Formats: sequence, structure tokens, C-alpha cells
Amino acid sequence: MPSTAEEGSRVASIIACNTVVLTLASIGACARVTAQIFMRRLDVDDVFFLISWVFAFVLCFVAMWMTRYGYGRHFALIADDTETVATFLKLNYVTGIAYLVSITSIKISFCLLYLKVFSITSLRWLYYLVIVFVICEFIEEVFVYAFQCSPPKKYFYPLTVPGSCMDLYVFYFVSFGIKLVTDIVLFLLPIPQLLKLHAPAGVRAGLVIMFGLGLLVCVTSIVRITYIRHFQVDFTWELVRASSWTSVEVCTFIVIASIPSFRKVLIRIFPTLRRLLRLPCSRYHEESGSSSAANNNSPHVSPLDEGYFAATMAQRPADPITPDCFPLPSPGIQEPRIQMMSLSANDRVPLQAPVSAVVPDVTNGTRKEGPALP
Repeated sequence: MPSTAEEGSRVASIIACNTVVLTLASIGACARVTAQIFMRRLDVDDVFFLISWVFAFVLCFVAMWMTRYGYGRHFALIADDTETVATFLKLNYVTGIAYLVSITSIKISFCLLYLKVFSITSLRWLYYLVIVFVICEFIEEVFVYAFQCSPPKKYFYPLTVPGSCMDLYVFYFVSFGIKLVTDIVLFLLPIPQLLKLHAPAGVRAGLVIMFGLGLLVCVTSIVRITYIRHFQVDFTWELVRASSWTSVEVCTFIVIASIPSFRKVLIRIFPTLRRLLRLPCSRYHEESGSSSAANNNSPHVSPLDEGYFAATMAQRPADPITPDCFPLPSPGIQEPRIQMMSLSANDRVPLQAPVSAVVPDVTNGTRKEGPALP
């Protein structure tokens, strides 16, 4: 195996790969945060999403920072510098923990999103089961990774500190198999429920395609496992491809979780897209961020709901903005305009003016003036 720098360096590819995937994940995170700001709420699944993005940022940034300590070059170039090797191993240790936290958080975020969207389903227990399984898997992997060496300090100083370390080669493959199964379950589980949604066929197809893209995570995970080796000799060089695909896997997860937010942000900025794409209205203009719903205990009805025109005025949207998916002015704002017809001030009749009516008196056959009608 070559041990000189003339054979090349992988530093440029490390920086390029992590910069691209981190940028895409950050754009997705900004879209999701912006969408939640428009809706004026932050749910638990959004919190776990942000946790995942923070640790994905740590993973990619530290991976690029490691290039200052021999990462992406052959180990022979830094083998004589004990502190440089120790710093590299410490940073590599951080990337391993960051990966586990990020991948676990985004999976929990997906499950919580399913529980929020599919509020009435017999499969809710399965979503909770996946959450518990993912958390248990996280605890087990963190424990194994953190205490793979005895004493733990030997991981950072393998040549000077006495002790022993476990060979995690088999553990990586077992972990890969478990993660692959959970990824497949995570993205295929909601598809039957999506097909049952009462939404236009195009919307349902888009949602199915979005969750189908989750299979890309499975592909990246499979590609990553093909680069797993016994990283014991030239690990600063051989670790590059496996570590880079680790960053791709996590950031792909984050981008897929952000896809619905892109639609909300684009529709908010370009309202005509809703009509052009024939997208359904959300319940009481989620994107408009109107706070009037909080001041009324009556449930509001969307103009696309079947009971909108039969609903009372208190149940109709109080927001004076006409829904952009409703082609005509909202009935809720037509009624006050009817009273403001083009009449002069002299022609207007007070609404409360009494009007006398003449009604027959059936008791004696005479006619008399009856009570004023309202």
C-alpha cells in the first residue's frame, strides 16, 4: 500500500461532499423553520428535526475539520506525531456520536409526524413501537461505541496506553441490518394511509413519491456498508468513503423530511401556485398564520369543506383575506357588502324602522292596525 502523499489526497473530495450535503440539509431546515414560523407553531416532531440537523451540522463540520489532522491522507504522514493522531481520533469519536444522535432524532421526528398526521388510525401503536425500538437501538450503539476500548482512553492513544479494544467489524454489519429494516418500515408504513386520504389524486401521488424517496436513504446505507473495512492500518485514508456516505445518509434523511415545508413556503410566497397546482386548502389557512382562531372556541370550516355554506358565521373563517384556492369572494365577506349597496344617504331606510301592518280581527269581522313588524 502506498504511504506517500504522491499518490494523492482525498481532502478536496471530503470538503466538497460535506459542503454540498450540509448545504442541502441546511436549506431544508430553513424551509421547515420558515414554514413553522408562518403557521406560528413548533411541534415536537419539529424539535427532533432541529436536533437532527444540529448534529448533522456537527458531523459534517467536524469531518472537514479532521482534514487538518491527517484525515484524507495516508496515516504514514502523521504516524510519528502522537498528539495529531490523538486529535484525529477524538474528532472521529465525535463524528460517531453525532451520527447516532442525528439519525435517531430524524427517525423519531418521522414517527411523531405520522402520529400527528394520521391521528385516527389503528396503526398508532406501531409508530410508538418504532420510536421505542429506535431509542433502544440508539442506547445500545452509543454504549458499544463509547466503551469499545478498555480503558476508554486507549481509543485516543492506541500506541501508548495499555489495554484492549473490540473489533467492531461484525457490529457494523449487524447495526447496518437493523437500521436498514427500520428505514424500510419507516418509509413504507405510511403509504397505505396516504392512499386512503380524501385528497386529489395528484396530491396523493406526490405524497407517495415523497415517502418513496425515503428509499434513497436505504440505498445510501447500502453503499456505505460496502466501504466498511478493518480500519486498523491506514485508517485516515480508508475511512474517507465510509464517513462521507455517512454524511450523505443523514443529510438525505433531513432533506426528505423537509419536502412538505418547501410546498408551504412556496405557496406562502407565491399564492397563485395553489390554483395552478390545484392544491387543497389547509384547515383555516394554516399558511396565513391567522390568530383569530385562538379567540373563538367554535371550529372553523374551510371553504372546501362540505359543510362550509351550511355553517354559521362563527364557524366560518374570520380572516378577511379571501382564500387563494377559492375562485370567488368568500361568503363570509359578501354579506356585509350587501348592506352597502349603491344607495344615496336619503334613500337608505333604517334597518330598525317599525313598519305597521293591517291585520283582520277575526273576532268581530273588523280590520285594525296590528303590531309593528320587525
